Amino acid sequence: MTTTDRPARQGQPWTAEDYALLFDALARGLDDDDVADFCDRTPTGIRARARWLLDDAYTSSSALRALRKMATAPDFEWEPFVREAHQRHGLPLWDAAADEVLITGWSAARPPAMAELTELLGADERDIARRCIRLRLAEHCGEVVDHFGAAAGGELEVLARLARSAVPVGVLTVTGVDGVVVHQSLHPNMRAALAALPELRFGEGVEPVVWTATLRAVGEGHTRGLRTGVWGEWPADLVASADLSPSVQPVRRGWRRLLGRE
Repeated sequence: MTTTDRPARQGQPWTAEDYALLFDALARGLDDDDVADFCDRTPTGIRARARWLLDDAYTSSSALRALRKMATAPDFEWEPFVREAHQRHGLPLWDAAADEVLITGWSAARPPAMAELTELLGADERDIARRCIRLRLAEHCGEVVDHFGAAAGGELEVLARLARSAVPVGVLTVTGVDGVVVHQSLHPNMRAALAALPELRFGEGVEPVVWTATLRAVGEGHTRGLRTGVWGEWPADLVASADLSPSVQPVRRGWRRLLGRE
């Protein structure tokens, strides 16, 4: 699978728009693979979401069958059903109205306080920060706190202080068969990480399959940038140029601490 073959919504949080697509496809009686294509996700992803909506009361495959039966009922309304599931799991449901609150608030001369947003949207501070970043209103949680504020001493405020002082680094990971990581290295930025790809060499018996390059900073639970693809297929727009001298740096013991994984 190449980067262009990956479903566009794979790995992204589920929004009201995603659920509208899911239940529309199910109401049409599409099979699992066609539902996945319709939703621009993987079959595994939609089965897992079906099971999540039904509180893990079914297996992944039977959960999707149960949702399909619900969706074809003439009096079924998916939105109240989904909102109740999100409330049970303590997660906000981002829809166009909620996004508009953030977008309008971000551009306002006097932005609303974070406390106002948490009460209005029923979301916690980190959920709001993640959504602002997803909407490209901000690059990191420090910018969100600068704009909307945060509870003093709270988790978001602490993460924001780390994000402001952190220098993002490029992390290059190569995964082999059976999901085994066969290489991981740190680079000054995303471009340098990508430029290092063609220079990597592996020992006999090591079979690289997939590469992933991310841009990450200490204190942030998300990635600022992500590129991935099949081994041997490099992104033409970012691979090494004449002004780059990529050097693959061995992973030091401290890399997990640097990326906040310890």
